[in-house]
Amino acid sequence: MRRTLEKGAILSLSLLLTSTYSVSTVIPRMMNDYQGYDRSQVEQLISITSIAIMVIILLNPWISKWIREKVSIVAGLLLLAAGGIVPVFVQGYWAVFAGRLVLGAGIGLVNVYAIDIINSRFEGDERSALLGYRGSAEIVGNTALTLVVGQILGAGLDWKYCFLIYLAAVPVLICYLLFVPESGSPGTKKQEKKASADRSGIKGMAKDLILNGCYGALFIGINSCTTMRIPSLVLEKGIGTEVQASLITSLMMGAGIVAGIIFGSLAKALKGRLQKTGLIVFGAGMAVMAAAGNLWLLGFGAVVTGLAFSVLIVTVFERIPKKFPAGATTLATTCTLVGCNLGAGISPRVLKIIDLVNDRMYMSFAVFAVIVAVIGILQREEP
Repeated sequence: MRRTLEKGAILSLSLLLTSTYSVSTVIPRMMNDYQGYDRSQVEQLISITSIAIMVIILLNPWISKWIREKVSIVAGLLLLAAGGIVPVFVQGYWAVFAGRLVLGAGIGLVNVYAIDIINSRFEGDERSALLGYRGSAEIVGNTALTLVVGQILGAGLDWKYCFLIYLAAVPVLICYLLFVPESGSPGTKKQEKKASADRSGIKGMAKDLILNGCYGALFIGINSCTTMRIPSLVLEKGIGTEVQASLITSLMMGAGIVAGIIFGSLAKALKGRLQKTGLIVFGAGMAVMAAAGNLWLLGFGAVVTGLAFSVLIVTVFERIPKKFPAGATTLATTCTLVGCNLGAGISPRVLKIIDLVNDRMYMSFAVFAVIVAVIGILQREEP
């Protein structure tokens, strides 16, 4: 029983790791309050968290020398909660901006150990299963928090109260302190340290390291843009309300849970064509969303997009042990995570560039549809 509670507490750490965009539904209402700021600046309040996460991930090799795992996780959860709820008390643009940076620092500190804590304490099939559940926990947490935000807006409350969702870090912290023993204490398993890759090997892998980071940035960046623009798209087309937009966003995220369940079967069936097929399907889903004239069609496009996105992001991390030697997998994972957070962080700027050409909300969906579909068609099948 104790071991089960420990696993549950460890998995709960991943529930808030992708919560940055759970409050995206409030963007239209925030626009009304932040007069004098353009759309990209308001959207930046949501996405700036990803930049802070990326910085912490880059600094982790130095942070880990001075701060133990438990201290890092506890501090991360406290910063997550404190930074996340800043908008509830202070709505000034730069105060909210600072709070989102603190939120990102907290998520970054937890993110660093969310995978490593499983790798170091569990082995074999048990470890593989938990890593799969961890990915699902991210989606479940994001979906649940997005639904809560939708309900808060639907109740007619001010948008600032939506940021109370970050208090969810408190029960996660309590569970961690109660059920997860110190690393290296009785009942835990320690993984042997992997040998470091030599300098010449790292140089030879530079191309694959950059490619993995770019793919992570592409997939996460497009998904972040999509999440931020769905509420505005629904309102501009006049096909629904903010609450319904929140449901569409949650539907897209929920589709990722299904993708995780069927990923193994898809990988076996499509083999080296999985990423290529995923890109084409991703583009098709984005195209449907761009052209949707009602909520049903938009919801269908969101499901297709959510399924394809989750499959694609898993393929990026799944290829790491295949492409890189054991001593370089940590470096490859770090580069990929940096790419993912960079993609999310610059997403408002990308949207602003698209808006300069055409500021209709459907245009970003159409542009991304073309980009990923073309990449998918041109991409070679993997052996």
